[in-house]
Amino acid sequence: MFFNKFKRSEIFAFCFPADYFGRSEVITDVLIFCPNIISVGLMDTSMSIHYIIESKRRFFEFKLRRCFWGVCYNKTIQWSMTAVSYIRSSTDIIRNAARACPLVEELAMQVVQKDSLKSLSRLSRLTFLSLSFNQCNGGYLSEFICLMGKIGQQIKHLSLEGFNGTFPVNDICKLSKPNLSSLSIDNKTIVIGDMNAHSTRWGYGDMNAAGKEIEDLLNSSLLDLIYDTSDPPTYIHYNGSGSTPDLLCVLI
Repeated sequence: MFFNKFKRSEIFAFCFPADYFGRSEVITDVLIFCPNIISVGLMDTSMSIHYIIESKRRFFEFKLRRCFWGVCYNKTIQWSMTAVSYIRSSTDIIRNAARACPLVEELAMQVVQKDSLKSLSRLSRLTFLSLSFNQCNGGYLSEFICLMGKIGQQIKHLSLEGFNGTFPVNDICKLSKPNLSSLSIDNKTIVIGDMNAHSTRWGYGDMNAAGKEIEDLLNSSLLDLIYDTSDPPTYIHYNGSGSTPDLLCVLI
């Protein structure tokens, strides 16, 4: 069998365009015959995991670390029976995927039903989370805030797309302390952190290696540093002097 040659493989990816429904059978075979797989690229694994569990009638656990869940279907297949079936079953599909993949560290997910967000609280190793709400019909803010209340402190990088209405950035930052390093909302990026980087650009009298790296990043990208000489220091030393080791950079 073809996949017997790749039993020890950890990464599998398609090198050509493919629709999510048409390739799900291949992904199913990959997950069954390659137990060490940690990633299949940007192909959905949730449908395959759901099929394996439901058809075998027993619980499976996979070693996946990086996953893409949910289907970003185009207009040509949007109302196919497969797509409609996926929409109706997406909460159960994501629930099975989260149960079967406890090692996931990085997840990109198309949210189709808001209730599916609850299952992500199982992912205790998750540090990178990218959520798209473009296919969701709204009313998901409370579910998202509830999720962040449970896993926010472990998230280092958070990306959100297709969010309707005003996004509660302050609440997310509070729920994500102390580890959140970057927050991207509809391709608008916020980078925050205790950089311990010295530069005269943000109030220090000297420059260290970390400060030079931050300055090089600011000079070579579209990121802007949010700092003014009138801003209070973010750290007060025992002798009463202040400094600014905590930096905020944004891309809008």
